[in-house]
Amino acid sequence: MRAVPGRVLEHAFDAGANTLRPRYAARGTAPLELFAPARRFPGGFALRCDGKPVAAAPGPVVTLRCGRGRGERLVELAPAP
Repeated sequence: MRAVPGRVLEHAFDAGANTLRPRYAARGTAPLELFAPARRFPGGFALRCDGKPVAAAPGPVVTLRCGRGRGERLVELAPAP
């Protein structure tokens, strides 16, 4: 993770599934920034916010807004299906 709009509650990485799952308490509407290098996700990646698919531009730095305002958020960054 590069930038979190709040406080990180959990940072989990499953090496076998190559999946990152950050959970955080949002404190506003600033975007979340994740690092998704092509060497780790050569076929692209899938992104979910609170269980819902999210579209994001490809690139090593993924920027997204997850939810609105304050609240707990769970993001999942995984290899594309």
